[in-house]
Amino acid sequence: MIKLLPLAALHGFFGTLFLAFLGLRYYTKSAAPTIDQPLAEFSHKRHVSKAGIACSACHQHFENSTRPGIPPMSVCWECHKDGPKDDQGKLLPGIVKLHDYYNRQKSIEWNRIHTLPDHVYFSHKRHVKALSQKWGLTLHQGGQGNLVDQKKLCSTCHGEVWQMDKVHQVRSLTMGWCLSCHRQNGAPIDCWTCHK
Repeated sequence: MIKLLPLAALHGFFGTLFLAFLGLRYYTKSAAPTIDQPLAEFSHKRHVSKAGIACSACHQHFENSTRPGIPPMSVCWECHKDGPKDDQGKLLPGIVKLHDYYNRQKSIEWNRIHTLPDHVYFSHKRHVKALSQKWGLTLHQGGQGNLVDQKKLCSTCHGEVWQMDKVHQVRSLTMGWCLSCHRQNGAPIDCWTCHK
């Protein structure tokens, strides 16, 4: 019995170390750091929650594209070429930066937040179609975006972005997380679905 004590201690030590590693890995994946952006003043909370702008107003190709990504400068410029302004009639600092990008004809190089490994194939189009049909969502109403249904759909993977001043990743986007969602929604779970 005493001869087994060092072996048990060794197993306990490495077992604890392994569990600590898994816990740290989970924490770093699920509590991803906030990434700084070139226009730090930009807030989804201000645009969606306060102004009531639907996701599709800026992310115009979220239904039809594999990776809809960032809206072009022209989308921002449509609303912000003349303001908003402060109490003295001056453009707000973030809008001044936006005008600077526009005047230099330079794209804003936003930093990507939600990323998947290169070997994973993911299509927004496929996911938007499947979930909106399953949940009976109406993504557009009379040419306008249906904000309530779009928020429900987008939050599945992106979290409650409409409540964020600074967007950060809230879902792990790991293979296990994706497989769990596929199982819950009756989607295929064979390897070739996501690994092309």
